Amino acid sequence: MWYEIFTFEIKYRLKRPETYLFFLFLFLFSLFGVEFIFQGIELGLVKKNSPLVIAKTMGAITGLSMVIVSMMMGIPILRDVQHDMTSLIYVNPVSKKDFLLGRFLGSFVVLIIVFSSVLWGMMLGESMPWTDPQEYLPFNGLYYLQPFLWVALPVLFFGASVFFISGALSKKLMVVYTQGLILFVVFLLTKGITNESLQALLDPFSLSTLSKVSKDWTVDVRNTRLIPMFGIILYNKIFWITVALIALVLGYLKFQMIVVTDKISFNKNKQTVPHSTDRSHKILPMVMPVYYIRAQFVQLLLNALFHSKSIMKLTSFWALIICCYIIILVNSVSLGTVHGVNSYPATYLIMEELQELTYYFFMTVVVFYSGEIMWKEREVKLNPICDTTPLNSFVNVSSRYLGLLILYAIIMFSLIIAGVLFQTFNSFYNYELKVYFFGFFVEIFPYLALYTSVTMFFQALIRNKFLAILATISFVVINVVISTFGLEHVLLNFGGHSLAGYSDMNGYGHFLTAYLWVKMYWFFFSMLLLILTGILMENGVEAGWKKRLKRGINQISKPMAIFCMTGLSLFIGTGTYIFYNSHILNEYHTKGEENNFRAGYEKALKQFEYIPQPKIVDVQLNIELYPSKRAYDISCQYVVINTSQYPICDIHLQKRIDSKVILSDVTFDRSVTVNHKYQKYHYIIYELSQSLSPGDTLRIFFRQTLVQNGFDIHGSETDVVNNGTFFDNPTLPGFGYQKKYELQDEEDRKDFGLSPRVSKAKRDDIKEWSNARNGSDSDGVNLQMIIGTDSYKQL
Repeated sequence: MWYEIFTFEIKYRLKRPETYLFFLFLFLFSLFGVEFIFQGIELGLVKKNSPLVIAKTMGAITGLSMVIVSMMMGIPILRDVQHDMTSLIYVNPVSKKDFLLGRFLGSFVVLIIVFSSVLWGMMLGESMPWTDPQEYLPFNGLYYLQPFLWVALPVLFFGASVFFISGALSKKLMVVYTQGLILFVVFLLTKGITNESLQALLDPFSLSTLSKVSKDWTVDVRNTRLIPMFGIILYNKIFWITVALIALVLGYLKFQMIVVTDKISFNKNKQTVPHSTDRSHKILPMVMPVYYIRAQFVQLLLNALFHSKSIMKLTSFWALIICCYIIILVNSVSLGTVHGVNSYPATYLIMEELQELTYYFFMTVVVFYSGEIMWKEREVKLNPICDTTPLNSFVNVSSRYLGLLILYAIIMFSLIIAGVLFQTFNSFYNYELKVYFFGFFVEIFPYLALYTSVTMFFQALIRNKFLAILATISFVVINVVISTFGLEHVLLNFGGHSLAGYSDMNGYGHFLTAYLWVKMYWFFFSMLLLILTGILMENGVEAGWKKRLKRGINQISKPMAIFCMTGLSLFIGTGTYIFYNSHILNEYHTKGEENNFRAGYEKALKQFEYIPQPKIVDVQLNIELYPSKRAYDISCQYVVINTSQYPICDIHLQKRIDSKVILSDVTFDRSVTVNHKYQKYHYIIYELSQSLSPGDTLRIFFRQTLVQNGFDIHGSETDVVNNGTFFDNPTLPGFGYQKKYELQDEEDRKDFGLSPRVSKAKRDDIKEWSNARNGSDSDGVNLQMIIGTDSYKQL
């Protein structure tokens, strides 16, 4: 009998569209798997298709894809409950062993087929046109197959066992989701273990295990050796496979093939409800429904509280809160540890640790709870009743949205309490609640609010919970990936950029202004998305999205139409204002444009790299600082000397490349003419009327100002801020070609036909002898400086 159930499960899964979409998603993700997992990590001489790199990539992708494992393995038994099929199935003469074994094996086989896309995607990925052949070894299929079977497959078996049993016993999908978060917390717990061997043994995804195994490998061994099947990695696999088997055995023993599982009450003093003998007809009070704005606002608040309370009643929600406390505990084990010395648990350190590892946690909460709250009535089959109520569709959607925001706030307050308790237990009482508040509610909360609107939109559009979850995950991944392909502008990349790090001296400084404007822009977009969600939300028997769209548009009232137009106007107006500040008042360059500029600078000016230029020996500065405006006005005099053995006929002056920095009133103590001006690169060649002989000096006078206009969405300029100023030699003009403006990345240099960049000069390179260790403009100067600042500032 188990075989019939096994084949039925496989056939059923192969008929479901989500099976193929899961396969396609993992396949496309794996094409960029190595680049995505190892972004920002220098591999050095280790090739991208070495067994070690492949194994780590597969382990990480499998761990990140536990959400897919939960959606495939958590519902085989739960599906029977949702479709009211348990009564029909359980009355048939099928044993519990055959029933559970057939369901588990059928789902697990399909799971392996789906995750085999990781294998095929990574194998095909090394032959993609964007790859560099020099970063890869000759193709070897065994390098992919062995890590998949030895690293990824046991992880899948463990996850499949846990999710299958949790779904079978609880018959609640939220419990399955919570198991996934608990598994993530287990991974965090292993990262907090200081003993390397124990950490490698307990890592469920084998990432620490692989690092431990390969710790002493040479480059050649890392490139060619297959993943060992003995030692600590063998113990790791035995441990987690044993845990999976124990979960399956316990689940088998506890599972019962009965429909009614409620416990029988043995309370003998049962209260009976007296039957009323009064058969008099009572007149019900008259009810006058109202639909004005105030009533809808009250509906919004009450429904939001209802949705948030209904989730807070779930055991799984409080399991999440416990996970929050575990996260703060795990992240704080090595808080601020540098060279074995621990720092005080300052608030900013706790926030940094929390922000580093909680985005995945929060994103999981967003995706799962958004799906649950949108399918709430349909899963308990109350939608026919709820759909007949005269509840405005936008109020209906917005109340669910607001209810989720309340949940996020509760979780964040729990994390703040956990952080304060941790500081207290470590005898640190400078809590800095403002840092907690800004870290959670200014940085993380907008991120969650924006993506919640996206998840709810997909749930309303697709009408399939699991496909909508997959669509949301795909949207998040695509939003990350497209920035690497040039679509990095905050007006196009959903959610914009993240906020710069918090400073004890300056807080978020001038970065906050641009950040809030960008978040406001996307907030108005999310409001429009919620309106569209309300229009598309299924109501009644209309199923097709076209019919739902038509019905929703026809039901838009005049106030709602005004609200939509207002939101659209604010969205467009905010975007226009951001564009004006970033492109008109300031300069904006994409990564590609910046690379083009640097390559052009090198090609045009590299010829002047080693021409003799004078050295600065004396500098007189008169600096007027305007910290409140983040500006300065500098009057400067250079005294330069020709230290070379040849006369200098031309002075090559390089202004700092920044449109906000203005260089003016450049004069010399002798007559000069402009020989050539490279306006694009702010490089001017002055021809001296009288050459500067060896040992002669020259005085140069100029004025340099920094003027801020509006706000810059990058906001990277930090020379002058409200409560501090710092700038050094590169701020002022220099002489000759400046290597700091060259293109740095070697791959980009190849694309522009530039030769490899030499980081260190040879000892016998005579041309480099003239360059001082801190630059070629001087060997040491006498400095006289007068500084003035705003009246309320101190120096």
